[in-house]
Amino acid sequence: MNTNIPNKEIRSRNNIPWIKHKQRKMLKKKQRLYKQARKTNKWSNYRSFQKECKKQLRKAEYEYVNQNIFEGLNNNDTKPFWKYIKSKRQDSGGIAPLKKGTNLVSDSKGKAELLLEQFKSVFTITTDTNLPTTRIRAKINITPLTIDQKGLENY
Repeated sequence: MNTNIPNKEIRSRNNIPWIKHKQRKMLKKKQRLYKQARKTNKWSNYRSFQKECKKQLRKAEYEYVNQNIFEGLNNNDTKPFWKYIKSKRQDSGGIAPLKKGTNLVSDSKGKAELLLEQFKSVFTITTDTNLPTTRIRAKINITPLTIDQKGLENY
């Protein structure tokens, strides 16, 4: 199997630009400490290193922003700025295309209509004629409330 099946480890292309070798090394060490803490149930080493790792990552991001982005903007190069903005973006793509029979619906109006049809089929509409009968309730007359200044002062 090892000789005939090709295999290759692929890294994500969407890496964070300010994480360098030192920070990746720290993240791997943090993972090792986490596994060790789970086994031994001693969390103090992991938590202290976790704080240090977070501090170093924030520092690296701050330095990256100050160095690269501001230098780029001073030189009329907006590429580093937009690269940073893209890395911070957390938008979702919305609702994925939906399938109706053999058709794939990708426009917003079509997806909305498809979802509406689905919800209509699941939920039932009750009419007044189908309501169950209830016990007769006693009618109690409540005297009208009067609120005056003296009553408010006592409260």
